[in-house]
Amino acid sequence: MKRILLYSDNRQIDRQAIMPTDYYALWENWSRTGGNVGNKVFLRAVEQYLTKPDIQLGYYRPNMTAEEINQNYDMVVDPEANLFNMAYIQKMESRSFLIEKLKIPFYVVGIGIQADKWEQGKELAKVIKNPAQRFIYAVYSTGGEIGTRGYITKEWMDIVCHNSAEVIGCPSMYQKGRDLTIDNKKVGKEEFRCVINGHVPDFIYDKKLQTCIYYFLDRLWYMDQDEFIKVLYCKELEGRKNISIKEVVKLLYQYNFFIVKELLCQGKVKLIYDLKKWEEFLLENQISFSFGSRIHGNIWSILNQIPAIVWTRDLRTYEMADFYKIPYIQMISSGKDLYDMYMDADYTAFNKGFGKKFDYFEEFLVKHNITYNISDNAYFCNKYGFLRYENTCVNKEYLLGVLETLGKYTSFFQWVDKMKTAELELKVLLRKYHCGFIKETFRFFGGELR
Repeated sequence: MKRILLYSDNRQIDRQAIMPTDYYALWENWSRTGGNVGNKVFLRAVEQYLTKPDIQLGYYRPNMTAEEINQNYDMVVDPEANLFNMAYIQKMESRSFLIEKLKIPFYVVGIGIQADKWEQGKELAKVIKNPAQRFIYAVYSTGGEIGTRGYITKEWMDIVCHNSAEVIGCPSMYQKGRDLTIDNKKVGKEEFRCVINGHVPDFIYDKKLQTCIYYFLDRLWYMDQDEFIKVLYCKELEGRKNISIKEVVKLLYQYNFFIVKELLCQGKVKLIYDLKKWEEFLLENQISFSFGSRIHGNIWSILNQIPAIVWTRDLRTYEMADFYKIPYIQMISSGKDLYDMYMDADYTAFNKGFGKKFDYFEEFLVKHNITYNISDNAYFCNKYGFLRYENTCVNKEYLLGVLETLGKYTSFFQWVDKMKTAELELKVLLRKYHCGFIKETFRFFGGELR
């Protein structure tokens, strides 16, 4: 029996990729550890690949020592995402400190860099070179290996130091098997139903997004991954109906008028924390298309054979879309709506290349004696198929109360929204010219630009 330690603490709710969610305690649990449901998409995949009759799988705990790991496991598998990141320098250092003491192989799958553009990525290589080098060499000191999520991360690692890392893609993409294909056949505009995903600022800074989805609001859902969790699941809001103007203003500042009125209060925002229920939602509502900037939100649709277009807002999303030949856009075109984008989505290149990428990923796992035959998920399904997932519960009465208050004072709230947008646009402008004329003007008048 091979003993594998999965470097993932499954006490954190976004690491509980398989166990059902307690929606009545979701906000309370999330407020302690945070968590993005998109993380479950790739963690579930890795757990599936490692769930075999002859593999004993364990989960990492922060208080584990290197000695304990060496004694109880034969290898460590780390399903990474954005470790090469300015924000994760301390995380890299602490991880390296542990790995350097291991006497068993440490394998990293799906690692990537986090930057907006490639030029920033090259600057990142200079800034975090030492901790990144240390992490890479620590992995190799155990006899382990690194698999990157795309070619850009491999090129970045080559700048940092000599390495033998292999480009394997994101583990999430292979959990439905080698024969995954997306049909290029289209449905008519009247039958078209879609899901979108993203971040709240997407709606604030690019008004074209609101325009392109407006016509389809009656057959569209926003699949949130972490930003609406309090307003949907906080028990303190449950059952409340009389919502004050002040409270609605706070909501508008957290989101914006369009999101609150047209999506949130209409029951169009969905945060489904169980992948099984998320999958059922897509299929039951006969979703034909997915669009947005959340890469794993789109991947979960693709895994359910729903075409998607990724809005590549940073290097991470671009790298993965480019690697798999997932259709993407870098900006929303004026005059195009969601259906136009759907009609443009061509999965010919994706379908042609997916099988080879699957084979290479599996070959990586087999070559390093991690697991085998990842298409065979029968043991995984038998082990976890009995689990029952509850329907999500949301603060419906509270949202109806918000909608009622919005309706009474619509003009005022629209004015508030415009003021908020103007404030945000000014902040962007000030940051843009932070080192220029405006900064000097602030200094001249005795102020300081923060």
